[in-house]
Amino acid sequence: MKALKNILLTFDYELFLGPSSGTAKNCLLTPTYELLRVLQRQNVQAIFFVDILYLMRLQEVAAKHPLAKADEEAVRKQIAEIAAQGHYVYLHIHPHWLDAKYLPEINQWDLSNTSKFAISNLAPQEGFTLLEKGHQLLHEMIGHIPNAHQIEGFRAGGLFIQPFHLFYDFLKLYKMPYEFSVYPNFTSSSKVCMVDFTIVPHKRVYQFEKDCCEENKQGYFTQFTISEISFDGLNRIINSGQFRFNKKILKDRPWGDGKGALHIISNNNKKIGAAGKVKETAAVELMNLWKNKIYMNYLRKNHLLHFLSHPKLITPLNLIALEKFLMKASKEFQTITDFKQFQRD
Repeated sequence: MKALKNILLTFDYELFLGPSSGTAKNCLLTPTYELLRVLQRQNVQAIFFVDILYLMRLQEVAAKHPLAKADEEAVRKQIAEIAAQGHYVYLHIHPHWLDAKYLPEINQWDLSNTSKFAISNLAPQEGFTLLEKGHQLLHEMIGHIPNAHQIEGFRAGGLFIQPFHLFYDFLKLYKMPYEFSVYPNFTSSSKVCMVDFTIVPHKRVYQFEKDCCEENKQGYFTQFTISEISFDGLNRIINSGQFRFNKKILKDRPWGDGKGALHIISNNNKKIGAAGKVKETAAVELMNLWKNKIYMNYLRKNHLLHFLSHPKLITPLNLIALEKFLMKASKEFQTITDFKQFQRD
């Protein structure tokens, strides 16, 4: 009998978050449709965390700018299709969209002002109201779709879910018990916000209440922690060579055409220790055919492999690697991709 394994594919559906957002066509529409084809062929269920504040701002400018209006209609249509295909569509917000400037001449946005990068940068009532408006808009977009899932899950923009009390009342009021922001051993900070996940339960999935990093078996919330992949030695050298070969020889590039805000964030991810070990988030945009064996080894040793990915960063070869990985995983294991059906540790 095949062993049961949980594969959780999550995608942050968002533009780039720095001085150049990129276009909706290249950052969202094209890569997501390509991704959906792979998910459909492999009969895999995924979660899409929609950056709802982007859509709220897009609504504002759509009345005056035809290109923005076309983007709004196309993105709404795609989100509806995602829900109609049985995927989960959950809430995701980057608050510094509040200060984004629309650039009509290129139909993009400038998000250089990052002073409101996290909910913690807002007044408590302002943060609650923002989350509430985002939930209402997302419900308006998918609530009428037959068999669409309820909006029951959340991922904080930039993973800035701390302090959790800023989200607690909203998530409880709107019956959103599923949370996906904790990345064990990870810390991240900017000039205005930070998170620290260095001390969390050893379980991949756990219940909690007031503190997202502290298990409470009677807690209302369930945390699904993000997976970290590590490799060293020859695997590290070969992976580096594979990346350069794909980029330079095969001209494999992400569809996304913007510029992010990583220059304002420092974190402990992807650091190389004294032993030469690389640690990185499990992500579709980091996959290649060689690295698939590392993902398979991780899956053999763990019950849950949780991907945190972004359509804007995915390349065509990433999708080939993803599909081959899913095929191999389903051949070796009995795989579950609906998180509500997961077998717990």
